[in-house]
Amino acid sequence: MAEWQEWDGEAVMNGELPTLSDGEPPPGIWVPLARWWKPKGTIGFLLIVMHDPEPDDGSPWKADIDSFERDELERWRWQGGGGSDWRFGWGNRPTGDRYSFEGMGASGDEVFVAPGIAGTNVSAILIRGDTWSTECLVEPRCGAFLAGAALHEEIEITALDEFRRSLHSIPSTTLWDILHSRSH
Repeated sequence: MAEWQEWDGEAVMNGELPTLSDGEPPPGIWVPLARWWKPKGTIGFLLIVMHDPEPDDGSPWKADIDSFERDELERWRWQGGGGSDWRFGWGNRPTGDRYSFEGMGASGDEVFVAPGIAGTNVSAILIRGDTWSTECLVEPRCGAFLAGAALHEEIEITALDEFRRSLHSIPSTTLWDILHSRSH
């Protein structure tokens, strides 16, 4: 069994997300769950979640979205972050092929990202713009993902299974519209 480990945001953005250990993370440790960047873009984001067993506001899970900028050497550098409560908790991944978004998001350089949680049949969320596309990988244990685009950009969102087959698609929408409808 792997142990919960410390990690470095820049290293996670430049490499792979760490494999999650069994059980819940220990209190006070931020755990990286998902990342997103637009192809050939210079702005990236990392979703991290922490368990706080004695919260001031009654919610034991917190989420931050850290923003990064890619430099001329293709290295990601931390720029800032912020967050809110993580209403999805831990280990509560829904079954099926649906996904829903959290209301919070982050923005930078005219890009907006929104975190979400996907059902057990979804392994990636495909986002297509007019001239680009990217797969937003779903964390296998908890179902977390990040999806991004310009806030009012027309995009297509498709849930993909483990073989990258389409489960269902929303053909013409925006992240703004998606955040207001929450579940698909």
